[in-house]
Amino acid sequence: MEFALVGLVILSALLALFETGRMTLAQSALQFATGSAARWASVHSATATQSTVSSQFQAAFQTALPGASASVSVTFSPSPAAAGGAVTVAASYAWVPVSGALTFAARTLSAQVATTIQH
Repeated sequence: MEFALVGLVILSALLALFETGRMTLAQSALQFATGSAARWASVHSATATQSTVSSQFQAAFQTALPGASASVSVTFSPSPAAAGGAVTVAASYAWVPVSGALTFAARTLSAQVATTIQH
């Protein structure tokens, strides 16, 4: 009887720990992909477009979370891209827990990176 009560608490704590790890991985992947895409755009500004930067983002994001899809927006200031200007990459990902609503509710994770265009 005691094990049933304590076991339920321990199982719930392990499930919460697992979901926290998954959410942290997703946020880390989102931050890495936005940073990677922004760096690529700042170095390749002559050929960088919203489409090419978005492709770079998706490639980096898919490396960490295969099969996952995130929305991304790219802004060049001034437009078109020019040396000394800025590029901002913002992304969001709809994270859904595996355990349903037992531990966490679904959340929208987001990341944004702005860099200076070098070339």
